[in-house]
Amino acid sequence: MPSSKHSLKVQNNTTYKQLPIDSVRVGRPRLGTYNRLLSRFYEPLFLLRVLGQTRGQHTRGPPDHSLEQARRRKFLRNLAYVCDFTKGGSSCTAIGLEDSETCYNFWIASNASSDKIVEFAKNALGHLKQTTSITGDLDEGQTNANFISFCLNFAISRVKKERQCLFQAIKQCYCIPGSVRMEQDQVLKDRLDLILEQDDCLALCHYAYVQIKSEFARVIGLKAQDEERLMGPGDKRSPFALVIHYLGRLADHIRAPSQLVEDACHLSHILDSHQVVAIPCVSSVPRPVPDNLTTLDGVLNRMLKKDDPEKLQIKNLLLSINFRSQSRTFQDFLVQYDKCTAQVHAEVQVLDHFFWQNLSFVGNDRYIACSKPACLCCELYFRHHPARMVVPESHSKVWVNWSPQLVKNPTRGDPEYDLQVKVLNEMTNELRRAVIAQIFDQSSPSPWHPDSQTAISNDRWSRIDLEELRGNAFRYSSADGILEMEAAKHSTAKVLEANKLRTYVSDEDSDADCGGVSLKI
Repeated sequence: MPSSKHSLKVQNNTTYKQLPIDSVRVGRPRLGTYNRLLSRFYEPLFLLRVLGQTRGQHTRGPPDHSLEQARRRKFLRNLAYVCDFTKGGSSCTAIGLEDSETCYNFWIASNASSDKIVEFAKNALGHLKQTTSITGDLDEGQTNANFISFCLNFAISRVKKERQCLFQAIKQCYCIPGSVRMEQDQVLKDRLDLILEQDDCLALCHYAYVQIKSEFARVIGLKAQDEERLMGPGDKRSPFALVIHYLGRLADHIRAPSQLVEDACHLSHILDSHQVVAIPCVSSVPRPVPDNLTTLDGVLNRMLKKDDPEKLQIKNLLLSINFRSQSRTFQDFLVQYDKCTAQVHAEVQVLDHFFWQNLSFVGNDRYIACSKPACLCCELYFRHHPARMVVPESHSKVWVNWSPQLVKNPTRGDPEYDLQVKVLNEMTNELRRAVIAQIFDQSSPSPWHPDSQTAISNDRWSRIDLEELRGNAFRYSSADGILEMEAAKHSTAKVLEANKLRTYVSDEDSDADCGGVSLKI
């Protein structure tokens, strides 16, 4: 008689849990409608994750319908970006702009660090308000420089980690002996090595901002394309592609503050009468836990209808996938339960707050800005929520730490519970369809890509030959001279020179390694 307990497999002296195949009615059934709802949501989410985290390319951001709307949205996106002060997801920031009877309210939520972010946003918006009354090119230039320094100081730990990731990518570009085969390779390697000598964060960001649209970046982009044509779908990025990515990340620390200063004068009516308000912390649902019903048969029974004629075929295909992966698929499925630290993502917090408080968006534009593209679950939540929100751009990747807001009274007839049941059922159905499509397709998942995007696009990477590179050699050298001058001009002490502004320097400035069946209510 098969056991309902999770079987164990020993491999390389390590013991792994195995997802059981057959369901056996041993132990208590899943009690509570809410618990069953959440279990049925996380099962296809975890299965989709082990079948492939990346579900497609980045989706485009929503279209803008007027210049005013475009400018306001860009302002909110850039404000969210400069508030996101650490690499990773803990300081991911989302902002909704309310048009209240008394003023404009910037409602801010983050994944973990809202108090620090709200205080920074208050000072940043206060400074931007002052810039709307400044006249004269000289004063405007100094104001822009001061604001860039102010924002960079706040995000110094993030900048240092991005710099470290850039340096690691550069070191991987020509790490194999004999990889410098042509004169163009040597020219490119020499130029990349010069970047490794830069230890001034502000100067490096300025350099990246200039170089990201240069011929230098185009050459790196071509190398990335050539390498990635030879890579398999399971491989990550070419180190040359990562160089472009992190140059773009560093350049954004100049671009975003500069655009905020530029757009502030067009939004003076908002800046003249505004408040910054933190969205109160909300609780996530409990971490999902596997039980005696967490078996292959049990998962498929909940994903598919009872009389689904393709159930056996889907089961056999999954068994085949698991066999080809040397049992890693079923192992990794159970690992997701341990990895899942359920968290209500920042943009979901803002959506829920505006919806339940019945707040009005400026210009009736139901747009929420976020410092990072939405994960797959956030995209689905926005798409299926009855608030009719603007669906955000998404990196189309599965993150299993996603959580809806915990419903305190999960009983039928409670408005919050009834709405969450509806939305989660629709999200669950989409996840199930994606899982089944992947199983039938038997193809490799989409190639990995970073969650964030850079300011350079592939369509700019047209062919360039050595003569063109030589022709731009003086231009490159001039840029290096600018880099050196910037490093001297903005010494470590002067990087923190915006004393007129309230300065934030993170304590975390050490470099880190880069690393079926709907439930009825």
